[in-house]
Amino acid sequence: MVKGRQAQLTLVLAALIIVIAVTIAGCAKLSSRSGIDVPDRSSNHSSKDRQNVSPNAAKIPEKKAESATETIGITLYFGDDQGEKLVKEVRSVPMTEAVAKVAVEELIKGPTQGGEATMPKGTRLLDISVKDGIADVNLSKEFVDNHPGGSAGERLTVYSVVDTLTEFSTIKQVRFLVEGATVDTIAGHMDVSQPVQREESVL
Repeated sequence: MVKGRQAQLTLVLAALIIVIAVTIAGCAKLSSRSGIDVPDRSSNHSSKDRQNVSPNAAKIPEKKAESATETIGITLYFGDDQGEKLVKEVRSVPMTEAVAKVAVEELIKGPTQGGEATMPKGTRLLDISVKDGIADVNLSKEFVDNHPGGSAGERLTVYSVVDTLTEFSTIKQVRFLVEGATVDTIAGHMDVSQPVQREESVL
């Protein structure tokens, strides 16, 4: 009897083992079919590492393309070595609508390719305006106070400004002002109380 019961228990246990094995296998297949993924610790770790990386670290600074500055050529007139004539110098300056203003300022700076300065030292351009073909050029008092004098020198000073500005098609004459007021003369030899026209004979 005892042996018979042991045999029955053995059969029952074997049957249970088989049932458990079949159940586990079925669960594994069901899991793979349902698309359930087993968590990967290494994957989570690398994901955290990626989250901790600053978003700016991956960005490569972009260099802005520097566009070349557009320039315009202006014609300036300075005195020659003998102090009798004007000599031409063409100079490139940044493109601007206030080109007449720039031209006078470049004239005040003096020549860079030979020739002699015609503007007295310390002269500053206070303002310039153009209306009806006449350019009103307002200069500081040094234009008169620091002029070296002489009829030839005064003539070159006046026409260096006039001939430079009349290179522009919108300007036909130049009126000189000093500290905002009209003047009769710069150094006592030439009348500049009225607008002055271009003079080709000094070129």
